[in-house]
Amino acid sequence: LGQQANQALVHRGERSIAVLETGLYKADPGGRRRVVETLAAIRSPRVAPILAHLARWDADPDVRQAATVELARLASSPRP
Repeated sequence: LGQQANQALVHRGERSIAVLETGLYKADPGGRRRVVETLAAIRSPRVAPILAHLARWDADPDVRQAATVELARLASSPRP
């Protein structure tokens, strides 16, 4: 995701979650890591199941690690 696209998706909040989740299916590992970061930046409890799935099942260890880290941050941070 480009910086402007990332900011626009985060600004839209939960309305962006389905778009981001759909984008995971065809993204390369770098793209999936960027989606993980964008989902985490939305800071919604609705992203937790997606991050948990990626943390457990993604084929790329870096994506799994990023999802694990962001899931832990989401769980420990106060809601906006």
